[in-house]
This record gives sequence, C-alpha cells and structure tokens, in this order.
Amino acid sequence: MRSGSIAEAALRLPWLPPGIPTLLALTDPALPVAWGQVRHDPGLVLHLVRSSFARVFTPGVSAYPTLLQAPEILDTLCQHLQHGEPATWKDTGDAKLLVHRNALRYACTAEYLASRTGQCDPDNAWVAGLLAPLGWLAVVAFAPDRVHACVNDPAWNRDPEAVQKRIWGLDHAALTRRLVRRWSLPEWLASLLGALALPRHVAQHLGADPGLFRVVQQALRLVQSTGEGLALAVPPLADDDAFPTLSMPSLPEDLPAEEAAPHVPAIPVEIVCRLLTLAAAQRRLACGAGQAQLEAELDVLYHLLRLPQKTAEDQLRDLKLRSLAEFAAGAGHEINNPLAVISGQAQYLLSHETEGERRKPLETIIAQTQRIHRLLREVMQFARPAIPQKQPVKLWRLLEEVMETLAPLAQQREVELRLEKRISGTSNDATLAGDPPGVLVHADAGQLRTVLTCVLRNAIEAAPRQGWACLALIPPVHDRVEVVVEDNGPGLTTCQREHLFDPFYSGRSAGRGAGLGLSIAWSLTRLQGGEVFLASQPEEITRFVVRLPLLRSSSEALAG
Repeated sequence: MRSGSIAEAALRLPWLPPGIPTLLALTDPALPVAWGQVRHDPGLVLHLVRSSFARVFTPGVSAYPTLLQAPEILDTLCQHLQHGEPATWKDTGDAKLLVHRNALRYACTAEYLASRTGQCDPDNAWVAGLLAPLGWLAVVAFAPDRVHACVNDPAWNRDPEAVQKRIWGLDHAALTRRLVRRWSLPEWLASLLGALALPRHVAQHLGADPGLFRVVQQALRLVQSTGEGLALAVPPLADDDAFPTLSMPSLPEDLPAEEAAPHVPAIPVEIVCRLLTLAAAQRRLACGAGQAQLEAELDVLYHLLRLPQKTAEDQLRDLKLRSLAEFAAGAGHEINNPLAVISGQAQYLLSHETEGERRKPLETIIAQTQRIHRLLREVMQFARPAIPQKQPVKLWRLLEEVMETLAPLAQQREVELRLEKRISGTSNDATLAGDPPGVLVHADAGQLRTVLTCVLRNAIEAAPRQGWACLALIPPVHDRVEVVVEDNGPGLTTCQREHLFDPFYSGRSAGRGAGLGLSIAWSLTRLQGGEVFLASQPEEITRFVVRLPLLRSSSEALAG
C-alpha cells in the first residue's frame, strides 16, 4: 500500500469495531451491564458518544451507565454488523496492545485528575483520555503494521510527527481533527480532541471546555513523562495548567485489555446480531410497562416547574399594571382641574370676541383641551373603571354589533372584516356551519363591548391595506368561552410583546395599540372575571384571545 493512502483509508472507516467479548457482555440478560465492565473498549465508548443520547451530556455531567441500557444502542451496533462492517480488530498482537494500553493509561490518569480536582465529570475525563489517541486507534484498526512501522522508525524519537506524515500521509493530530467531524462526535468532545496539541487559551477560544481540556492535556503530559505513550503532541506546561498538589497517580502494572478477557470462540456475525436484537427487545419489554407512567409523570413535573414561573410572571405584570393605573388615576385628576380652568377661560374669551382672526386661536385652544379631556377619560376608564353591572349577555349578538360599529373604519382603511365560528382557536380550523350557539356570558354588556371594540380596532389598525382582521367565536369549554381576534399585520418584537398592555408604550410600531386600547381591554376584561392575552408566536398570524366566564345554565337563560 502506498504511503499516504493509510490516512485516506482510515478516514473512510465507518466505526471502530468493539471487541466480541464486549458485544457479548452487552447481551447478558441476567444483570444490567456495568459501565466498569465495558468502558475499556475504545470501539464501544466511541459508539456510545456518537449516539444522539450522549449529545445531551456536558463536560460536567454524564450518564454512561444509564446510556448502556438503551435498546437503541444495541440496534445501531447490530446495523453496523449487518452492513458487513468488521466485528473485531484486524490485529490481536503487539500493535493493538500498544495503542490500547496507552489509551487506557491516558484514561486512568485523566479520571484520577478529574476525581481529585473536580474540574470535570470523571467519566467524561475517562472517555476523553481513552479517545485522545483517536488517530492511532483508527490506523491500528485498519493497518496495524503501519503502527509498528512508525514506532520502529530510526527517526521516531527525534521527530515523531514527521514519521507519521511520511508513513501515514497525515500525523495523528490532523487525522484526529478529521475523524471527530466525520464521525460526528459531540461538540464538547470534538472541540477537545481536535485541539490537544494547542495551548489551553487557544483551545478554549475554539470551544474546548477549560476544565476538561486542562485535565486531559495534563494526563497526556504525565503519562508521556514516564517514557511511555504514543508521542501525542502537547504544548509545554504553563504555570496555570499544573495541579501542584497532585502527583502522578500510581497506575496498575497490568492495565485492562481485551486480551485479558476470557477466551471467546469464533462466533459468526449472524449469531452476534441475533443476540443483540434479542437483548434490545428484552430491554424494551422491561421498560415498556412503566414507560407510559414515566412519561406522564415527566409531563406533570414539567408543568409544575413551569407553573411557578408563569404565576410569578402574571403576578408581576398585574402589579405593574395596577401601579400604572394608580399613577394614571392620580395624574388624570390633577391634570383635569387646571384643564377645566383653561377650557372655561378660553370659552369665556371666545364668547366676547367678535373678530374672526382672534377667534381662531381660542377655538384651537378649546379643541385641544377637549382632546386632552377625552384622553383623560380613557385614562380614568383604564385606571378606575366603573363597577360592572353584570347580566346575561348574548355573546354572538354582541360580536355582530361590534363588527357593525367598526365596519366604517375597516372600509376606510381597506381592511376586510370577518366574523367566524370555529372549532378551535387557529385560523386553519374549519368554521362551524349553521346558526351560532346560544352562548351567554355573565358580564357588563357595555364594558364587554368596549373590550371587543378595543381589541378589534387594534387589529384593523395593524392590518395592511388590502389586509384582513377577523373576530371568531370558539365553542365553550367547561365554564369558559373564548373570542379570538386576528389580523395579518406585522408581528411584534420580543420587547413589544413584554409591554403589550402598558399604556402609551412608546416602543410599539405605529398602528398597533399606540394608545390605551389594549390597556383598557385588559382592565375591563379582568372586571368581568376573564382575561385577554396574546396567543401567537412572532412568526405566526397575530392572535389575541379574550377569555370570558360562561353563564351557568345558558340554555335556561336563553329560553327565558
């Protein structure tokens, strides 16, 4: 084989094959496989970290023992075997033993340093140390004779990287950088293995976790300082890289290796695949009985975790709007008194003025004071609305009245108005046919009309020319009924969504609630015992929901 094609062939490897003893250990139905039994096999460890489950790990957290119990791990192992990929290493001699024993030394030392320093998860340190010589592992799996060719080369001790490039075509570091991407290793591991030859501050900029990187790089230095190792390139020790209180761990004389496992007779690949398939099925049966209950419990826990956050956010918003209401009420009262004086004096002067040129400024003053007065009336309606006079209200009839009231505004702005009855709250749902249901709500009819008018007006003003706004009634659920108001205008930014019901929020886009409309709707809806909220995401059609309490015994009330 020509020089240079070794690295190219190694890069085409689909995996590092686990040993037959490890594969058989995974199929043992009597006892769950212990992580300590199989973690010495680089092929299996690589297979685990390539799984989608391991991508949720972080340098500080791992769960390899639990991951081993996943039937999907056995399924993918079986798929590799069924595709004709090699089931074991090509070499069972010195080359494999040399690489494997060095990988285990790196792993043992990294785990020791992680356990003593707390810089990272010890299992993750083991995995990173074991796979640190990833380029060597790929070469020995494909062409073990080229491992011997490297370490026996006369120039090896002087310039190992140059020897690797000459014999393999790429040195170990370059080969590893390519393999971690082609094998889609998790980013926390790929960024580390591909940068072990770099200083820590540079590797950190490339995405390597500082703690894990420091542990693994120091483990490589310690092992290679004993005169052993595979001459993996690491930079000189910096002052802040060392662990001054720790010495080199005492490594066992006989490190675990696949050859130390009990003798396993040659087993056809078909038999191994069948055993893996049966083991995967058995694990699915074992966890299937409680799976539905577990998922239900997780849903409950997730809901309970979200509930305090949502409750706190709602309380904070309510307190903020109540504070604004109190401020608006006080400010409105103070402004209204001098405003009445200004308006009265202007009207008095106007009544005694006969010349047209002098009357015009006074008329302007009066018009503007009336405008401010209307605005203050809206402020007071938001801040201190009247006590609601609740009675049964036919909701559909009220929706029709609101549509008729706002039809001229929609026509002026060239916006199509729609009134619908839907199965649920989205515009994609089919509309209900026939007469609308006799839905009654317990509310103040005038205040509820103001709520719906404010929200629909907001939608009309937000819709573009030739656009549309929609008012839709959703069938009651339990004791609540919803009215959905939609438009196809521009969406709202995150900041705008947070301040949606704040009066006079200046950050809103023109035409979408720039005054007090939504604030008044929020205030009056709460007086009816309901709520109004934005139910759409930024990329969706803008959708507000007005949720109201349904009158009990609606059918009897309608009949009366």
